[in-house]
Amino acid sequence: MLPSFSVLEATRRFEHHTSRAGLGSVDARARHADIRHRLPSPPDRQRDRARRKEGRQHQKAFQTASARAGVHVTPYTLRHTGAVWAAEGGASMDELAQLMGHDDAATTSKRYDRYSPT
Repeated sequence: MLPSFSVLEATRRFEHHTSRAGLGSVDARARHADIRHRLPSPPDRQRDRARRKEGRQHQKAFQTASARAGVHVTPYTLRHTGAVWAAEGGASMDELAQLMGHDDAATTSKRYDRYSPT
């Protein structure tokens, strides 16, 4: 795990490092300032950590339910099954592409066209 420190401390460390290495130029400092503004703020990091934990909890619950049912099922399996059923039900490839989040209907057609009744 990376050490946690403030942006101010990171700036001090950078200034110390660049002055010792002879990199204390205006350009180096400008690049650092640009990078510093892209760093996530602590609430963003906390939110991201909570989302990862939530995702792991969903994954664990899904694995548990799958094991209890005695079948190997993943979220991807359910996604694919839903798409196949929609194609068999007569959904157009454009509709299916939008449902699946594909940018191009050709991607969807390659995978699901064989299930379409038309």
